[in-house]
Amino acid sequence: MAPRSSSSTQAARPRGGRTSRALAGHLRRLEAIFSAREWPNARTFARARSRARERAYAALEGADEPARVKLALRLATTELLAAAGAELDPHDTARIVAEL
Repeated sequence: MAPRSSSSTQAARPRGGRTSRALAGHLRRLEAIFSAREWPNARTFARARSRARERAYAALEGADEPARVKLALRLATTELLAAAGAELDPHDTARIVAEL
């Protein structure tokens, strides 16, 4: 049997460049803001966090530019805000936006 592709897990891992390391630190701080809230469904947050990381690291593909980190963070924030808007109380979501 052929090994399964691990492209989704590879996309969520830092690549080792300077911008990847910078992004990893920013993502941890961003995720801390969202994880500080009580999510009714923890799996929803875990999936959103995974998708956010995949999108962020995909934005860095092929470029090691600091400007790409900002784009990657915006993509991750959008993904997490979409999940928060669907799962959390509107007041919690508003507090997250205020913290960002």
